[in-house]
Amino acid sequence: MRIGHFPYRLFFFFAAMLLYAVWGSPTPDNPGAAEAIIGACLMVAAGAAGVRSVMSGWEMGWKRSMALLFLYGMSVCVMNGILFHQPPGVMVRDIAAFFFFMLPLFFYDLFARQARAQVWLSGLIIIIGCGFAVRALLPVYGFYEAPEELLYLANSPLVLLSALLLMAGIFHDVYSRRMGVRSVLCCALLIVPLAAMLIDVQRAPMVAVTMSAVVAIMFVLFYRPRRGGILLACGVLLMFLLSPVFQDISNEILNKTARVGLNMRAEELRAVLHAIGGDFYSALFGLGWGARFSAPSVGGLYVSYTHSLLSYFLLKGGMTGLFLAILVCWQVVRSLWPIAGKAPVIGFILFWPFIIPVLFYASHKSLDFGLVLLFIFIYGVRVRYERGAYQGNEHETPEYDRVLLPKGAA
Repeated sequence: MRIGHFPYRLFFFFAAMLLYAVWGSPTPDNPGAAEAIIGACLMVAAGAAGVRSVMSGWEMGWKRSMALLFLYGMSVCVMNGILFHQPPGVMVRDIAAFFFFMLPLFFYDLFARQARAQVWLSGLIIIIGCGFAVRALLPVYGFYEAPEELLYLANSPLVLLSALLLMAGIFHDVYSRRMGVRSVLCCALLIVPLAAMLIDVQRAPMVAVTMSAVVAIMFVLFYRPRRGGILLACGVLLMFLLSPVFQDISNEILNKTARVGLNMRAEELRAVLHAIGGDFYSALFGLGWGARFSAPSVGGLYVSYTHSLLSYFLLKGGMTGLFLAILVCWQVVRSLWPIAGKAPVIGFILFWPFIIPVLFYASHKSLDFGLVLLFIFIYGVRVRYERGAYQGNEHETPEYDRVLLPKGAA
């Protein structure tokens, strides 16, 4: 079924993402109409085809690992949530976040069948990331009153990924000597997510942006010395002209680090281990969806999240859930590896929006993180296909070989 010349599943998926960019929140405290409409659009977009996608294509390593985690989460973790009498409302929130994490399972086939899936997804990510950044900046400059609910827009993985993709576009144009309107547009848009992260003093994303810029400059300098030299000179000049700004940023980072350190991440892990350590069963299978623990990172309050994907699955699913989560993470790294082999700068920048939620931020519970994983899997399989990794592979279905990445798709 199509709406005009556009498949209806893509229409509802894009509608959900655009609504999310202008109206939604990565971690809403009080889900309301926005979340209901976005969720309904995603359910329509997934449809019966999305369910079939979950049950098919297990020959693909990442899909097999993710499907095993999905089945475990929807059986053992749900059962344990009921068994340990976890609050129903918190259980529902955890299950919703789990479905966001499983986004690639339901929508991989939708984008795999489109010749320009990578372009559409990257454009969508930039729209959402810049949309979140604008919404985070507007209250700062007094354009509208900030809502009482903390939306955590600036630390969304998509804000970071949008900044990195825009920066990669600029470096690509410099490298290939294609400077033009797109380059100017990328430079202008790049200011928005960077400003949002800087004002919110997001340390890990700022480190990621800085290291990615250094790697990109070194790459251009090595392969195109003249253009790389010009780029390096421009960077040094920019740092000199904006040295007061960079000094203020450094002071803010140092002050925050002196005040909060590493936000007690190690202590949080010990608290999770203590929470599940009451008996062998809970250590092996966790406390289920809805489980809460006394988190040192928020002053000992009982919360249902952790600041690491790994400790989160350890709390909810025990050692078994942690093992399955590590398998999924390994498949993400395997998808990043061929990308890094073909385009080292792209592989490097895609690593950050994945690893930061896995180790440091609670943004792994958001729809954003599911989009990051979907983008990585689509891009990684595309590169492997173009390099001929799937040709003659008896475990790869003819359907994927035929329609996954049409030749010439940019």
